[in-house]
Amino acid sequence: MKFKAVNKNTEFNRAYRRGQSFVDKTCVLYVIKNRYGFTRIGITASKKVGNAVKRNRARRVIRESVRQLGIDMTQSVDIIIVARSRTPYVKQQVVYSQLKELCEKAGIIPTQPTEE
Repeated sequence: MKFKAVNKNTEFNRAYRRGQSFVDKTCVLYVIKNRYGFTRIGITASKKVGNAVKRNRARRVIRESVRQLGIDMTQSVDIIIVARSRTPYVKQQVVYSQLKELCEKAGIIPTQPTEE
């Protein structure tokens, strides 16, 4: 699923300052409402993650996890996902499961009932 991107630095900074944050071992999720009527997603990896190869892998793994999540694109929110230093070293399934938990906490995707 193709999604709209958050591109401008001011929009990232707005999410960092005013958005809700949810933290896990492999990524940090920032969520803030927007006025566009659709969901936009921004993925970033700083130089703390590693060299260019590691940063690109981190972004690629996060991007694929977001595609698999199936986020409702009709919500009016900006979602910023920041890679952490552990992200390029773990498998995509691990990033997917942790990102799914963060999205459920944030209310972006419905929570799945636990099986007992």
